[in-house]
Amino acid sequence: MTMLDATRRVGGAAATRWLLLAMLLPACASSGGGAATELFRHGEHGYSLAPPVAVEAVPWRSLHLADAAIAYRGPHAAWMALSSNCTQAKHEDPATLGRQLLVGISDRERLESESFDFADGQAFRQLVESRGPGRRVRTRTVTLVRGDCVLDWVLAVPVGQPAVEQSFESWWRGLEFEAVPVPQTQLGQADR
Repeated sequence: MTMLDATRRVGGAAATRWLLLAMLLPACASSGGGAATELFRHGEHGYSLAPPVAVEAVPWRSLHLADAAIAYRGPHAAWMALSSNCTQAKHEDPATLGRQLLVGISDRERLESESFDFADGQAFRQLVESRGPGRRVRTRTVTLVRGDCVLDWVLAVPVGQPAVEQSFESWWRGLEFEAVPVPQTQLGQADR
C-alpha cells in the first residue's frame, strides 16, 4: 500500500504532507540530478510515460519522492509526480479519490474540475489554488481508475506559470498502457 492509498483511508493527511513536502521543503526530496530524457516504464503495472517537455529551455530533472513511481523537479520551483497502485480492485469514483488528494490543504479554491474517459478508464482532474509560504500555489491533479489500478498525477507550481502547467498536461496525456499479449493458440490446441 502506498502513502496515497493510506491517505484515502485516513482522510487525506498523508497526501497533503506529500504535496507540501515536495513543494515547500525541497530538501526532503532527493534529486536524481539528471535531466529527464528516458521513457519511464512501470513493468509491473504495465504502462509507460515519456518525460515531460522542457519549459523555457529548462529541462525537468528526475526527483526521488517517497511513494511516487516517478517524479520531477522543474523550473519555477515546480514539481510533478505520478503514483500508481494496482494491488487491489478499485470500484471508487475517480472524483472522490482525486478530491481526497487535497484534504488538509487549507485556504484553497477549486478553479476547475471535470470527470472524463481516458485510457480505457474513468478519470477526474482538478485545479486548485492555495496559499503557500509567501505565495499562491496552483495544484493540478489527475486521477485515473482503470481496472484494478489507480494512477494519480500531481503538479504543484507557483501561480503565473502557464508553460509549466501545459508541460504537465502534455506529460500525463502521454500515458500508454502496454498491449496484453494474445495467445497464438486456444487452450487445448497447443502443438504437442
